[in-house]
Amino acid sequence: MSHSVCRGVPSCLSQYGRVRVSGLGHKGSVWVGHPVSMSGPNLTRRQLGRRLRTLREQSGISPGAIASEPIELMSTSKLYRLENGQQPKPHYPDVKELCELYGHGPASEITKELVRMAKACLQAGWWEPFGSGVPAWFQLYLELEQITHTIRVYEVAYVTGLLQTEATMRALLAANPALDPDTVEQTVEARLRRQRHFTARNPAPRLELAIDEGALRRVVGGPDAHAEQLAHLREANARPNISVHVLPAASGAYAGQGQPFTLMEFPDPLDPSVVYSEAATGAHYDESAGAFGRRLATFGSMIGQAVPLEEFQL
Repeated sequence: MSHSVCRGVPSCLSQYGRVRVSGLGHKGSVWVGHPVSMSGPNLTRRQLGRRLRTLREQSGISPGAIASEPIELMSTSKLYRLENGQQPKPHYPDVKELCELYGHGPASEITKELVRMAKACLQAGWWEPFGSGVPAWFQLYLELEQITHTIRVYEVAYVTGLLQTEATMRALLAANPALDPDTVEQTVEARLRRQRHFTARNPAPRLELAIDEGALRRVVGGPDAHAEQLAHLREANARPNISVHVLPAASGAYAGQGQPFTLMEFPDPLDPSVVYSEAATGAHYDESAGAFGRRLATFGSMIGQAVPLEEFQL
């Protein structure tokens, strides 16, 4: 396992770094190794551009018409960059004018949302000050996590990052001799910040965790830290948007055993669901419908065999 804050990035975003296509015949499947640096607004720019293009197409207005009289709002090249998420700093008054041109006034919810997105493109991601505590290849996952409505996680070795206590984080990081003290501190602070951002979201995203019993029985950080982690997990499980299920050792083998993965779903139907898994040298992302469907079925099978945390006795 890498020392990353957590796990994820879909293949549709592979343009931001070095990737190797894997799984011949499986569209949308990539390995992401160690890509170039990514900034927080990348995903927001892509979403903003896609929504603007959809509104323009729905209005029946061509790019040429926007650049010509009597409109003359912007050049076709600028519109192309904006619609393809390649405009580094979208000018939100331009976005507002385009929305009005497409039939949505300044008071409409669509216009307000797209103007908000344009302004968000000017802001750095919360993770950027943490340096090596957040690997470059993981930063787009954090962007994705901010817009998911459902995250399903299967873990076999340890409690998932979003539900770890600080003591658990430190114990897991201390077990890696390759990490220097500064990186450990940056990583811990980044993980805690990530948890705060997740908890503060409104509406709260759904988090479903299927975890192997062995991960709960492993004493990470000593008896006191272990007890604190189990108590914290039970408290999280009591929240309306979080559910934890335990796969008991006594129940024997189960589908997908031993291969941790994360499933991410998004409110926008244009954003494909993502299957994410992590390796020591990078991460694998698959946005193909077939792969997601298979993993979702596997997760459902796990839940069917698992025991709700509140009913499980350690």
